[in-house]
Amino acid sequence: MTNILNTFDQFLSSGGPAALVLQQPLQSVEGKDAIIFPPTYAPPKDRGNDGPAYNIDCSNPNAPKACVIDSIGAQANRIEPLFKTDRLKHLVPQITIVHKGGKINLLDAGHRAADAIVRFSELLPEVHNAFIEHRNGNPEPMARLAPTTLIFGAWDSRGTQHKIPRLVNMRIDAHDVELRTRSAQYVPAVDYVGLGLIEEVDESTGADLGFAAVPAQGQLGGVVVRGQVMRTGALNLTTLKALGANCQPTDLQRYILGLALVAMTELDAASLSLRQGCQLVGIPDEPAKMETVSVAGQRSAFALNSEDALAYATAAARKFGVGPDREAAFNSSLANKMRAAWSDDKMQAVLKDLAKRRPLTLDDIAAYEKQGKNKKASKAQQ
Repeated sequence: MTNILNTFDQFLSSGGPAALVLQQPLQSVEGKDAIIFPPTYAPPKDRGNDGPAYNIDCSNPNAPKACVIDSIGAQANRIEPLFKTDRLKHLVPQITIVHKGGKINLLDAGHRAADAIVRFSELLPEVHNAFIEHRNGNPEPMARLAPTTLIFGAWDSRGTQHKIPRLVNMRIDAHDVELRTRSAQYVPAVDYVGLGLIEEVDESTGADLGFAAVPAQGQLGGVVVRGQVMRTGALNLTTLKALGANCQPTDLQRYILGLALVAMTELDAASLSLRQGCQLVGIPDEPAKMETVSVAGQRSAFALNSEDALAYATAAARKFGVGPDREAAFNSSLANKMRAAWSDDKMQAVLKDLAKRRPLTLDDIAAYEKQGKNKKASKAQQ
């Protein structure tokens, strides 16, 4: 136990590297020159009629274009749920929020500990305290409750306003891409009007209901990658070191380091099925490469596979003591009251200020509403 826990202590020492970085070449399952489909994003508000678009860097028309295939946020939201699997679930507490529609694991919540599904649940006092303690230099409450929040970061924008920075940043980009378009033509199965099945077909409802032919021209058709598809990532060891209070690595730092190493390596040999038309795999003879980066910028090769990362993480989790699995109920009454209160600008400002200091309750909303009624009554009497 002692030997394995000391394995990566150089990462936690004051003179150790600043970061651990990953480069993983990828390709489409259809081959190098296949068309792949990036994610689409809504246009800016001032170009709301433009329709969805890919995130392609066009700042220099004479330079090869780069395209986002999976953003940092998307990669985090793909990796975090892996900690629910039988292979990894022993590493973190399995926290489930119960609501009228069923249950949701905290690991599936996009904003992690700051997500509305958590903030409007029985966990609110603990979550609020964990953010406050982290802001005050004590990450342990968050590590006991939602340790992946320390790995992938969160902004408690609905409460304390505290931001927990990401330790692990992963993304996938394609370099030197060529944009493709596609067209399609829908033809109805039969001539509905000609056969007397319906009386008439107009342009809008006929198409919506599938009674009319629908052409689709010049639609987004993916990209061809002339350069590389690369999954890159970095573990910020400087921020991780700041989670400790002295020169010696702590059990908490080793625990969080173990989770971070698992997060960086668990998808090394996976087939990444990101979306329709974008299934990526590794490239033969081009394995993922890891390096440590020193404060001075020096790079050194570093070998780590997912099995070794898991073994270390398991030992570190056992030594630290993983928080308990449990269920918490969603508070629909508080959520509905807060939604209504938020529509009042003055009440929203008061509640936002109060939420920075302590968890909001139904009593807080009721007290503000009562205060407003008293003011109205007083003015009426005058």
